Amino acid sequence: MKSTLFFLILLFPVYLFSQGENDKLIYMDSSSGKTTKENHVYYRIIRDYNLKKDNYKLEEYYKSGKLKQEGVSTEKDVYKYFGIVTSYYENDNVQEKTTYKDAQPEGPYFSYYENGNKKAEGEYFSDSFARRLKINQYWDQNGNQKVIDGFGVYEEVKYKVTQSGPLKNGLKNGVWKGFDKKTNANFTETYKDGDFVSGTSIDENHIERNYTKIDESPEPVNGIRDFYDFIGKNFKTPKNEHISGRIIASFTVDKNGFIKEIKILKGLSEKTDAEALRVLNLYKKKWKSGKSRGIDVDIKYGLPIQVK
Repeated sequence: MKSTLFFLILLFPVYLFSQGENDKLIYMDSSSGKTTKENHVYYRIIRDYNLKKDNYKLEEYYKSGKLKQEGVSTEKDVYKYFGIVTSYYENDNVQEKTTYKDAQPEGPYFSYYENGNKKAEGEYFSDSFARRLKINQYWDQNGNQKVIDGFGVYEEVKYKVTQSGPLKNGLKNGVWKGFDKKTNANFTETYKDGDFVSGTSIDENHIERNYTKIDESPEPVNGIRDFYDFIGKNFKTPKNEHISGRIIASFTVDKNGFIKEIKILKGLSEKTDAEALRVLNLYKKKWKSGKSRGIDVDIKYGLPIQVK
């Protein structure tokens, strides 16, 4: 029997506790993917996972058992934060406090150094082009204030990228330089009033690349619709399975343009999950690889599949 599938046209580039009987524990690896207890880097607890609620408390813990992050989500499988999400260093000091609204950062933002000293004060906001972080005040590790009321030189460390440059009205402006540990590349970028203009990266092999987008998502060579149509045409509901709901799968598109590391993050049943894995593994067509600052990279995605 062939199933009817509805796809959310969305790929989302896919953390010492007491655990209650309704809580769910998930072991996570360094790339925020599910893994085993033996191989985990940190773990996530979803409080009251087995209960139907309007919101769920999410906690992430370092392998040592120290609290890493906490916040509240309106969903339990696809994390849609609201309110304040707080992250911590392993020494228990606060690292960041970020305000969320409708699953996106919006509102006051605060960051701190590992010794507890204040690092930055700012706010997330949205305009017609993007969601931005405006830095109003910034202090270096010695306590010297480098940004005052949105003007000065700011150093940003985020997602294995360290970069620094001038701010104007709290937004990047002028020439910024940095290093990306993911690709082992130095880069120089130009911004105007917070908008990225252009950049040049030089990798460990001294290859220079110019780019006009910081990140480029991978996509099937034949288009994303071809990918969804393929799954819809080939997915067959297992015999005697009368089930509906949403499967969430994850996979990585490697730098050569092939899908690998296909997993089920949230399933419906053993047979239905196996069918989803089978169909995803059948798709052998190449993808255009994703890029970071002009360099081909592996990118992990989540794929929600609604089955009726």
